[in-house]
Amino acid sequence: MTVTSAIARMASAIVLMFALVPVGTCQTTTAEDSAPESSETVEEIIVYGERSLIRLRQEVYAAEENFFAVFNALNSDDDYDVDCDYAFSAAAHRRLRTCKANFLKIYERDVALQWIPNFASLRRKERQLVEEMQAQIEEHPELLEVFTEMAKAKQNYESERQRRRRGQ
Repeated sequence: MTVTSAIARMASAIVLMFALVPVGTCQTTTAEDSAPESSETVEEIIVYGERSLIRLRQEVYAAEENFFAVFNALNSDDDYDVDCDYAFSAAAHRRLRTCKANFLKIYERDVALQWIPNFASLRRKERQLVEEMQAQIEEHPELLEVFTEMAKAKQNYESERQRRRRGQ
């Protein structure tokens, strides 16, 4: 199986999964179900409200952490280990969460020390990281599962964010 066909199959599976996810859920029970001694039938409707964007973003972060923990345990080179952290951004005037591979942290350190790192080497390492992720996802179903969970969490967050921007 080629990497391209595996990614296409994975993308198809994710799209299909999103199509099968129910839009909303509710639960209706009667009083007889919860209290058999009552002679009157009283319906109880439980409505699950919207989750906040903060909560959805936290779910994305947790899914990313889970994915990278599994990937880091499976990959072949510590340079490809990915960690997420918060750093202050002067441009955004707040702390931002970023996930970076170890080789990228080393590159940024070298730039900060005014060493002239090899940019072509960085691009090659980035391509190798993507290839390593694809290979590991192909080889390990547990990594595919956490990747799918991460993709679903990101999709939920982005679709809710877009829906709220449109004012729906």
